[in-house]
Amino acid sequence: MKKQLLFIIVTLLSIVANAQTSNIKVSMRNGTVITGEMVEFDPLDHIKVKLGNSDISIPMTEVAFVDNLDQSNNLSEKDIPKDTVKAVDHLADYKGFLLEKGNNVYVYSEKEEYETAGAKELKTLLKKDGFWNVVDNMVDAHFTISYIVNLKGRDKATIIISSWRTDKAILLYTTYTDESVLTNRRIASEMYNKHVLPFQKKIEKGTISKSIRTDFTIE
Repeated sequence: MKKQLLFIIVTLLSIVANAQTSNIKVSMRNGTVITGEMVEFDPLDHIKVKLGNSDISIPMTEVAFVDNLDQSNNLSEKDIPKDTVKAVDHLADYKGFLLEKGNNVYVYSEKEEYETAGAKELKTLLKKDGFWNVVDNMVDAHFTISYIVNLKGRDKATIIISSWRTDKAILLYTTYTDESVLTNRRIASEMYNKHVLPFQKKIEKGTISKSIRTDFTIE
């Protein structure tokens, strides 16, 4: 594990040394892959990746492998230590629209209490409506709904729909918030009713935009 972590740190330091900003692919120990622009790197704590208009912080303890997409000498899949690939992707052969009714969704947030409160509220409401099947592991999901709180400037809460299976993401809605657990529960509930439910109805009626359908479809 220590050798693997050292390998990751050396790779990231090389990326930082060669460019101020780099597009990277982070392969996590649970099998999840996140692609975006690296905006921050703390070798002893986390790596931060820009996804849509929000930054997602990934603990180094959860990182298995990092690939610099801006360089031609990328390491290949064979370079990933085999003992880190523990998750089995039962949806690897899936073809079709990832956001379809009945598909699996994973609800993501970072670890701050006010942020997880919003995500838990979303998860509860999604389980209740039953439009998608809520799962507990991202690798078991067709796509992810993230509840992200950004404290840069005025505090904002954002719902992002994304899928590492197509490397696509859409920002569903952003609104002002604060660091209160109760506030984020309320805001998550409001955004669910005003934006997630209408989004589901568009999918059910077949009126979702062509660009979204294309971005989240595996042929």
